[in-house]
Amino acid sequence: MKNTHYLIMALILYCTPIFIFNGCSDQNNKQSQVSNSISNESNTKKSIPKKSQKISIKPPVMLEGDDVIMASVNGENISLFDLEFGMEQMLGKTNPKIKDPKTRKNALKNLVLGKALAQEYEKEMTAEEKIRLNKKIQLYREELLVSEYLKHHARPEPVSRELIEKYYHEHPEEFGAQTLKSFEMISTTRPMDLKEKNIFISVLKYGAQTDDWDNFYRTLKNRGYPVVYRKINLDDQSLHKNIRIVSKKLGLKEVSPVIPLNKRLHIVRLENEMNIPPKPLKEVINEIRRSLRPIQLKKAIKLAKEQVLEKMDIIYHQ
Repeated sequence: MKNTHYLIMALILYCTPIFIFNGCSDQNNKQSQVSNSISNESNTKKSIPKKSQKISIKPPVMLEGDDVIMASVNGENISLFDLEFGMEQMLGKTNPKIKDPKTRKNALKNLVLGKALAQEYEKEMTAEEKIRLNKKIQLYREELLVSEYLKHHARPEPVSRELIEKYYHEHPEEFGAQTLKSFEMISTTRPMDLKEKNIFISVLKYGAQTDDWDNFYRTLKNRGYPVVYRKINLDDQSLHKNIRIVSKKLGLKEVSPVIPLNKRLHIVRLENEMNIPPKPLKEVINEIRRSLRPIQLKKAIKLAKEQVLEKMDIIYHQ
């Protein structure tokens, strides 16, 4: 019995290390598998490219009120934006009628009617008419784009004080400056024969140089010459154009040559001239600034056009 007991104990002691070893081996294998699995997962994660941490998704552009449907015609919508925009185009943004319910209702009815008529006529259009319409739409679209471009890029230079003063001095007549001239004229009242005419011209040649033409006229009258004296205004439309042309060239106190018209003789003298200065600059500065703004804008538009054309590849085929 004792021998059997010792034999069993010996077998247990012999086999226990093997079991322990195998168990450890299995556990190590399992731990190795888990470790490999974790390692593989880690490697897999590393191999997947990282996505951007911040993904920016921009919302679709929406005009205010364009998602509010006010009416539809055969499935084609009219939005609140369409109504507001249409009323602004017709009445202006600041018109209080835009908020009036009755006005808004009538405006919506007009939009509905317009869309219905457009849809109906589009059914009747030929292919050529549609192409022509599209060309018109394209041209109108370009006009709008040009207008918006120039609004944003054609920035006129401000009207400077220097520019205002330059315009003021170059255009004094626009601000009241003028030269008032007074003329005297002596004319014969009837035709003369050649002898009488020659004598009269000789008298005029010397006597007309006097400063007192009123006295000179009376002298001629007393000597029997058929003459009349008067002061003339060149703005008088009844005055013969030849007399106006000759008179405009005269200097102060200068006497014109004898002017023959309709068998009568005339001489003219610039009696006096008076220069009236323009209004003071301070009184007209705002007026000048307003008049120069369109000029500055025109210059800016021209410059903007030139700058755009320089960047374009333009070829004229005709």
